[in-house]
Amino acid sequence: MGVRKSVNFNVSLEAYEKVKEIFPEVIGTEDNLLQLVTAYKFWCEHKDDAPGADGAEIEKLRADLRQAESERDQKQAEIDHLKQEAENGDSEQDKELEKLESENRQLKEDKEKLEKDLQDAQEGKPSWDAIKRTIAPFPAALLEETAAMLSEYYSREITPMQLMVDMFIRYTIERNAEWFYPFMLKDKNIVAIAQRINPDVTNIDQIKKSLNLD
Repeated sequence: MGVRKSVNFNVSLEAYEKVKEIFPEVIGTEDNLLQLVTAYKFWCEHKDDAPGADGAEIEKLRADLRQAESERDQKQAEIDHLKQEAENGDSEQDKELEKLESENRQLKEDKEKLEKDLQDAQEGKPSWDAIKRTIAPFPAALLEETAAMLSEYYSREITPMQLMVDMFIRYTIERNAEWFYPFMLKDKNIVAIAQRINPDVTNIDQIKKSLNLD
C-alpha cells in the first residue's frame, strides 16, 4: 500500500451545505476530493475562454476554414495555370478560366463568412448554425431560402438573423398594423430600454432614425 496522508479541516456551515449538495451521500472520500480537484483544474484552464463559446463548434469552424483556404488555393493554382495557357489564344481555355474565376469568387465569399463565424464564436456570439438548432426545421429553412434569394436580389449578403431582427424591430417600433400579436411596448417603454444601452437616447425619433425607420 502506498503512503497515505490525512486531509482534515473545518468549514463553515454554508460551505458544508454546498459540498453536501454535490455529494449527498458521503462527503469526505478520496474520490470526491479528486473530483473537486479535477473540476478546479478544468476551471483554471478554461477561465479565460470566451463566454458562451462552444469549443466543439469553434474547432469545427477552424477545420472548415482550413478546408476553404485549401480549396481556394487549389482553385487559384488552376486559374494561374489556365491564364498561362489562355495567353496562347485558346478559346476553350478562356471559357474554363471564366468558370474557375467565378468559382473562386464564391470560395472567397465562403472563406470570409467562415472567418466571421469563427471570430463571432470565439467572442461568444452564437452563429446562425447554433441558433437555427433552436428553431423548428421548416421555418428555419424558409428563413434561409428567403435570405439567400434576397442576397441575390440586392447583390449583398442578407442573413436569416438580419431578417428576424429587422421584422421584429419594424413591427415593434413602427406599429403600422397589429397582426402577429398585440403591441405591448409603447414609445416610452422602447426609449427606456434603449437608454439602458445608450444613455444619450432621449426620444423615439432618434431610435427610428438610427434604424432608418423614419
